Amino acid sequence: RIAFAIYREDQALIPALAEDVPLVVSRKNSGSDYTWMLQGKLDATFYSEGAGKSPPWDHAAGVLAIQEAGGYAALPYGDQEGGEPYDPLRCYDRLLVARSAKLFA
Repeated sequence: RIAFAIYREDQALIPALAEDVPLVVSRKNSGSDYTWMLQGKLDATFYSEGAGKSPPWDHAAGVLAIQEAGGYAALPYGDQEGGEPYDPLRCYDRLLVARSAKLFA
Protein backbone atom coordinates (compact mmCIF):
# COMPACT_ATOMS: atom_id res chain seq x y z
CA ARG A 1 0.00 0.00 0.00
CA ILE A 2 1.56 3.22 -1.15
CA ALA A 3 0.62 6.89 -1.42
CA PHE A 4 1.98 9.20 -4.07
CA ALA A 5 2.38 12.94 -4.30
CA ILE A 6 3.78 13.15 -7.82
CA TYR A 7 4.79 16.25 -9.71
CA ARG A 8 3.48 16.16 -13.27
CA GLU A 9 6.89 15.45 -14.84
CA ASP A 10 7.21 12.20 -12.85
CA GLN A 11 3.73 10.76 -13.48
CA ALA A 12 5.35 8.05 -15.62
CA LEU A 13 6.98 6.62 -12.46
CA ILE A 14 3.67 5.54 -10.95
CA PRO A 15 3.16 2.30 -12.96
CA ALA A 16 6.66 1.04 -12.13
CA LEU A 17 6.42 1.96 -8.45
CA ALA A 18 2.89 0.61 -8.10
CA GLU A 19 3.44 -2.73 -9.83
CA ASP A 20 1.78 -5.50 -7.81
CA VAL A 21 0.73 -3.02 -5.09
CA PRO A 22 -2.80 -3.70 -3.79
CA LEU A 23 -3.61 -0.12 -2.76
CA VAL A 24 -2.40 3.03 -4.48
CA VAL A 25 -3.65 6.43 -3.43
CA SER A 26 -2.78 9.82 -4.81
CA ARG A 27 -2.44 12.25 -1.96
CA LYS A 28 -0.78 15.56 -1.30
CA ASN A 29 -0.90 15.64 2.48
CA SER A 30 2.28 14.42 4.12
CA GLY A 31 0.81 14.77 7.63
CA SER A 32 -1.93 12.29 6.81
CA ASP A 33 0.47 10.00 4.94
CA TYR A 34 2.82 9.69 7.92
CA THR A 35 -0.11 9.16 10.29
CA TRP A 36 -1.52 6.44 8.03
CA MET A 37 1.89 4.75 7.90
CA LEU A 38 2.18 4.79 11.69
CA GLN A 39 -1.33 3.30 11.93
CA GLY A 40 -0.41 0.53 9.47
CA LYS A 41 -2.77 1.74 6.72
CA LEU A 42 0.11 2.54 4.32
CA ASP A 43 3.43 0.80 3.76
CA ALA A 44 5.20 3.55 1.85
CA THR A 45 4.84 7.02 0.47
CA PHE A 46 6.67 8.62 -2.42
CA TYR A 47 6.98 12.36 -2.94
CA SER A 48 8.11 13.83 -6.22
CA GLU A 49 7.09 17.42 -6.08
CA GLY A 50 9.48 19.30 -8.36
CA ALA A 51 12.74 21.05 -7.61
CA GLY A 52 13.16 21.36 -3.86
CA LYS A 53 9.47 20.94 -3.07
CA SER A 54 9.91 18.35 -0.31
CA PRO A 55 10.94 20.82 2.40
CA PRO A 56 11.90 19.78 5.93
CA TRP A 57 8.88 21.50 7.49
CA ASP A 58 6.65 19.07 5.56
CA HIS A 59 8.66 15.92 6.24
CA ALA A 60 11.20 16.10 9.11
CA ALA A 61 8.77 15.27 11.94
CA GLY A 62 7.01 12.55 9.94
CA VAL A 63 10.28 10.95 8.83
CA LEU A 64 11.55 10.99 12.43
CA ALA A 65 8.36 9.29 13.66
CA ILE A 66 8.60 6.65 10.93
CA GLN A 67 12.28 6.03 11.66
CA GLU A 68 11.57 5.70 15.39
CA ALA A 69 8.93 3.09 14.51
CA GLY A 70 11.49 1.09 12.50
CA GLY A 71 10.90 2.69 9.09
CA TYR A 72 13.34 4.03 6.55
CA ALA A 73 13.46 7.27 4.56
CA ALA A 74 15.90 8.22 1.84
CA LEU A 75 16.24 9.83 -1.54
CA PRO A 76 15.73 7.09 -4.11
CA TYR A 77 18.63 8.09 -6.31
CA GLY A 78 22.38 8.10 -6.23
CA ASP A 79 24.83 5.25 -6.33
CA GLN A 80 24.37 4.25 -2.71
CA GLU A 81 22.37 1.13 -1.96
CA GLY A 82 19.31 2.26 -0.04
CA GLY A 83 19.43 5.70 -1.62
CA GLU A 84 20.91 8.92 -0.33
CA PRO A 85 20.20 9.29 3.41
CA TYR A 86 17.49 11.80 4.35
CA ASP A 87 18.84 15.07 5.76
CA PRO A 88 16.18 17.29 7.40
CA LEU A 89 18.31 20.36 6.74
CA ARG A 90 17.86 20.12 2.96
CA CYS A 91 14.99 20.43 0.49
CA TYR A 92 14.66 17.62 -2.02
CA ASP A 93 12.74 16.95 -5.19
CA ARG A 94 12.08 13.27 -4.37
CA LEU A 95 11.62 11.36 -1.14
CA LEU A 96 10.67 7.73 -0.52
CA VAL A 97 9.57 6.67 2.96
CA ALA A 98 8.82 3.05 3.83
CA ARG A 99 7.85 1.12 6.95
CA SER A 100 11.15 -0.83 6.74
CA ALA A 101 14.51 -0.74 4.95
CA LYS A 102 13.64 -4.03 3.28
CA LEU A 103 10.43 -2.57 1.87
CA PHE A 104 12.33 0.55 0.75
CA ALA A 105 14.76 -1.65 -1.21
